[in-house]
Amino acid sequence: MAHPKEIKGTIALLGAAAAAVVAVLLGVFYWSWSDQPASSQASAPVQPAQPSAPVSSAPGQQAALPAPPAPNAPPAPPRDAPIIPTFDLVRVEPDGESVIAGRAAPGATIELLRGDQVHARAVADASGLFAIVPPPLPPGSHQVALQSIAPDGARQRSEQNVTVVITDAKTRPLVTLTSPDKPTVILSNPEPPEPKVAEAPVPDAKTAEDKPAAPPAQQQAGAAPPVSPRLLPRSRPPVRKSRS
Repeated sequence: MAHPKEIKGTIALLGAAAAAVVAVLLGVFYWSWSDQPASSQASAPVQPAQPSAPVSSAPGQQAALPAPPAPNAPPAPPRDAPIIPTFDLVRVEPDGESVIAGRAAPGATIELLRGDQVHARAVADASGLFAIVPPPLPPGSHQVALQSIAPDGARQRSEQNVTVVITDAKTRPLVTLTSPDKPTVILSNPEPPEPKVAEAPVPDAKTAEDKPAAPPAQQQAGAAPPVSPRLLPRSRPPVRKSRS
């Protein structure tokens, strides 16, 4: 029969061996469990990143997209660029009365220049439109231009010039508009002279009396001329026979 001490020693060895086996099994199980997610993540294919959807600013409103630039669009003039006065209408009558309209800076004072002298003035409205009815132009040739004076005192002279030639009060004047880098435009041209109708000359009273009268119809070609009564033979009286 075994001694009790030997039995306790055997039980302790068996317990230590069982604990070692359990520890080894737990270590193997933990190692296999920790390596499985890493391997599955490594084997999974990498998906490309998708573009994010545009974020709307507010419900019911569309996000504003930048407008594409227009092809071959002329550059917009700066806001502070001065406005040069221009002619829109020039009408001149034969007697020199005229009406001139155009565009300039809003609220600017418009001067109508005849040569280097101010011929008339007007004021542009809030949209820059103006109309001038100047004093009549005298007969002759005139060079007309525009000059605007802005509310801040800046002056601008028109690049266009109008030439007016007035001959008399019955003939339509010649009016031309000259612009830089453009052909001259004829706004009014004198009327061509009316063709004269040839009139038959009126005979003088003395000349009409001196001329012989026209022959009668009987003296036309083929008609016999009238016989004078002196040339006709005289008729003889009848002879009376005496009775024996």
